[in-house]
Amino acid sequence: MADSYSAIYNRYYDVADGTPVVAKIGGEMFTTAVAHDWYRITINQPSGINYDGMAVDFMINNSLVGTGIWQRDKYVPVILTLTVSGSLGPTPMPTPPPQYHVTVSANPIAGGQVCYKNSCGWSSSVSAVSYGTQLTFTETPSSGYQFVSWSGDVASTNPSITITVDSDKNIVANFVGIQYTVTAFANPSTEGLVNPPTANVNYDDPLTLIATPFRGYQLASWSGLTGYGTSLQVSFIVRSNMVVAANFEPIPFTERQTTIGAGMGVGFPPINMTAGQILEGSVSVTSGNDTAFYIQEGFPNGTIVLPKTIVQSTYSFSITAQSDGTYSICVENDSQTVSTTFSIKYRVY
Repeated sequence: MADSYSAIYNRYYDVADGTPVVAKIGGEMFTTAVAHDWYRITINQPSGINYDGMAVDFMINNSLVGTGIWQRDKYVPVILTLTVSGSLGPTPMPTPPPQYHVTVSANPIAGGQVCYKNSCGWSSSVSAVSYGTQLTFTETPSSGYQFVSWSGDVASTNPSITITVDSDKNIVANFVGIQYTVTAFANPSTEGLVNPPTANVNYDDPLTLIATPFRGYQLASWSGLTGYGTSLQVSFIVRSNMVVAANFEPIPFTERQTTIGAGMGVGFPPINMTAGQILEGSVSVTSGNDTAFYIQEGFPNGTIVLPKTIVQSTYSFSITAQSDGTYSICVENDSQTVSTTFSIKYRVY
């Protein structure tokens, strides 16, 4: 009975469909097969000839592509593999499946975190991912932020994404600060204004407010803010809806009361003014009929800018400084026999 030799052709060699494959022992051809997707070659040993232990060579286009050992009545282990597609080109070992790297990050970092398998951080990386593997990522916004979208190698607005890996991936979870409204107003509105009156501001962004008092008024305080005193310009970080008031008040008067003897006079401490500022107030006489009042620029001697006026009850005054300088309020008692008592109040703005 004839012995048989078999070889299984898997896929290690790239050949065209229909390529002949020859099996030889001792240089003699025993059989020829035609390359197709998968097949087996069987060689029948002639009676009376012992080829046991001899080499079996497989040839394609007269080129040796594989060698096995004759084993009586046994299948020889895999000898070669055919990829039925193109020209002959040996690839001795199969190529391992590719692996990829996937990186997911948050933008901005303060905006939130990305999560993979219950592990969260501003960035997540998964290495050595095989082709076709599915990965799921979720996002978690930080306080004051909201999720907007996924970008990079994925475009989605869903809070959770599942990707099928077919290449290296770089994915970004985009967050934005929640927008809050700041409303600012002057209190009362007849004494000043504040800008901007309304602002829409993202969480954790700064906002600057500027208070402008009208002439004769000053900023007394801010409501809705702490620690800013009477600063006309304030900057702060917005983390919620806010209502802010700039509280104004009239500039207060400086008040003095005194008595001067007959024929005497008094000059109040000099007042520094810049051009365009206003000095206003009033003088009230409570005793004496010859009280003279005037204002001069320069002290102790200077130019009279408000002429001398005899005050017998109350006299109101207002001057505008024509230049930068020092101004003095002066009162004289023109009586040679009696003293005079009076009060004065004034302010500059």
